[in-house]
Amino acid sequence: MLVESVFLARISPLLQLLLLLSALVSQAQAEGCVGVVPAGGSKEYWRQVEAGAESAVKGSGLSIYFRGPGREDTPLAQAKIIDMMVTRGCQAVIVAPVSTRIADSVAALNARGIPAIYIDRDMGGDVAAVIATNNFQAGVLAGEQMVAALQGSGRAAVMRKHAQVQSTTLREEGFIQAARAGGLEVVFEGYMEPDSVRALADFHAVLPQVDGVFAPNDHTVATTLAALRRAKSSDRKVLIGFDSSPLLIEGLQQGWITGLVVQQPYAMGYQSVQLALQLISGQPLAEPRQEIALPVSYVTRSNLDSPEIARLLRRQSP
Repeated sequence: MLVESVFLARISPLLQLLLLLSALVSQAQAEGCVGVVPAGGSKEYWRQVEAGAESAVKGSGLSIYFRGPGREDTPLAQAKIIDMMVTRGCQAVIVAPVSTRIADSVAALNARGIPAIYIDRDMGGDVAAVIATNNFQAGVLAGEQMVAALQGSGRAAVMRKHAQVQSTTLREEGFIQAARAGGLEVVFEGYMEPDSVRALADFHAVLPQVDGVFAPNDHTVATTLAALRRAKSSDRKVLIGFDSSPLLIEGLQQGWITGLVVQQPYAMGYQSVQLALQLISGQPLAEPRQEIALPVSYVTRSNLDSPEIARLLRRQSP
């Protein structure tokens, strides 16, 4: 027992030192980060946001901590991730809020002196800035392009994403308003989530009566594209979608997709981190709750190779 006690007495300071070093390493890892919390889903879209964020943070001495929920209808999961950002020691948090309930998390961040910025959509709350697409107007653009493609006469279907996702809901509403104003009849609206099997079955049933289809994000476009290919209809439908991915660009080149309303997720990630770094350094923004609306581009086969569109699709720094 005496030998054991001496051994423990000798090793104890070493263990204490190791524990201290471990704590210091953990603290060092936690310090100097900007948290980015995407909304979940649309993996290609959020990868572009992350790429922009990583580019903006270079040379600042900080790092990006990028984590998000698996789905967009999980506000509790997103709130827990925001809490984790605080525990990790992030000095600013950028969020694509999935619900108005995230305003409570923003209030908690403010109470700790941690600036918060919204991207992609605005769900209310005392954030320092909001950087997003004007989703309703982008939907209007899609509707106007559908009217032009169908020459002001025909029937359209809308492959909605999810009733609780604000960004895509605004696009859908903008599209429907513009399509009806332009003389089109909207004959089908089906939600891809949470029951895509039923939505696709209903879509196939009305497909012979439909002249054009609108899908409001990359996932719904990809699903609609696959459904149209399987249908093997003798006449191709006008398909107007949202966002870009290698699969969607291929569909555009092959003529399956008529046009894509393309956002600027890279710029969204880049500019939001720039604002976060400004706030971390103690510099105020241009105005309280600064709002930045990023423009969209309508991409077709005819302009796909233009320098501006090629640059946008390469996701280069703005």
